[in-house]
Formats: sequence, structure tokens, C-alpha cells
Amino acid sequence: MGDTRVPAYTAEDFDYAKAEGVLFLPFLYTHDGLVHALLQIVDRVDPRRVGDAFIASLTSRRLDLRSALGSLAVATSLPPHTLSSSPTKRWPSGAEDCKTCGYQEDPTRDLTETTPYSLARFRYGGVVHSSLEYAWFDLDCFEKTEPLEPTPRDRDTLRQILATADRMDPKARPSSLEKALMGLFPSNTNERRLLIEILGLDGILQPAGRTGFFRSFALPDERELNSDWGIR
Repeated sequence: MGDTRVPAYTAEDFDYAKAEGVLFLPFLYTHDGLVHALLQIVDRVDPRRVGDAFIASLTSRRLDLRSALGSLAVATSLPPHTLSSSPTKRWPSGAEDCKTCGYQEDPTRDLTETTPYSLARFRYGGVVHSSLEYAWFDLDCFEKTEPLEPTPRDRDTLRQILATADRMDPKARPSSLEKALMGLFPSNTNERRLLIEILGLDGILQPAGRTGFFRSFALPDERELNSDWGIR
């Protein structure tokens, strides 16, 4: 996916970037707090606005706005649950993996650094949208952005993307589609990969026998690894 490490910066640089909504303070959520926060944000976010932002990102290359559609799909179907009510896997360290959502509750965990999440939004259009921490961060940032209306060119670009996918051999790999999309809209390889993943999370592009998160929440053990580039 590329390097999402945060380069060195001064305190003055950080204050400026934080004010501009690019760098963020780390946060710490419990499993139950994160699930609750995501369910709340789903009630507040307008799906049409998220969809329009995705379409508008195609020619504007506003990758930060593109990301929210994948996160919304995951959050929309997230079942209300608590760690105590879910089956878990306990590790010798005391950490527990929730088998409902995949979140790991670790009593020794430090604060989650969110700046790499921010960089991924702006550089690629997101990263691992099925991570509840990323999905919450992504949608929280999206709520604070100005709406962006798609242009006729944006809508035509989306139609071309979907038509290209429709013409692919049913057995074609995602990597083949990524190459076929080259030149249809301003993008590099990583950006096209993330776009394909977002469309898959939403169910707009569906592998045989699979549905997107908008229809149902895929439990962690049910998710398949994309062998083309190693992302679930």
C-alpha cells in the first residue's frame, strides 16, 4: 500500500496541521465504546452525501472524500453488540479478539495513532475499511468536511468504471480490473486498488457468491483475503 509512517515535524507544524484537519491527536477506545460510537455516527451521516462525495472524488482526486463510502458500508451493517455478549478469542497477553467485529480489546494497548489513518485517507483513499478504528476515524473526519457535488463528468466516469468491470471475464482477478481502469480517471495503482476495494465493500462490485457490507456484516472468519494485493 505504501509508506504511511509519519515524517518528523515540529510542534508548530503539528498545531498548523491539526488546525487544518490533517494531523490528529491519538485516541483510545474500548471495544464497546467504539461500537457505540460507530452506530451513533451511522445515524448522523447522510448516505447520499457520502455517495456524492465518492463520485465527486473521481475527477477532483479528493481521495479523503472517496474513503468514507467504504467505511459507511462497514459501519451500517455493524451489529449492536458488546464484548461480553460476543464469542471471543483470548490471548496469553490478556487481549481478546471479538469474533463478531474483529476488534481486539487489549488492556496493555497504548493510544491509537490516528495520523497514519489521516495520511492514508489523503494519499490512497483509505486503508483497511473493515477496521472499526479506521471506519470511525474516517466517518468522523467526513462529517467535518464541506460537501462536494459530483459533476456530469464525474458521473460519466463512474459509468465508464462500472461498464469496464461489467465487460471483464467473470473469472478475472481484481488486479486485471485495476489495469483495465488505467486512464479512465486521474489515479495511480494504489488509488485504483482502493477504489475497487471500496466498490467491493459496498457490493457494487460483487465476487461470485459474495455480497457487500451494506447487505450484511461479514464476520471476520467469513472474510476472504484478496490474494492479488493482500487486503481483506
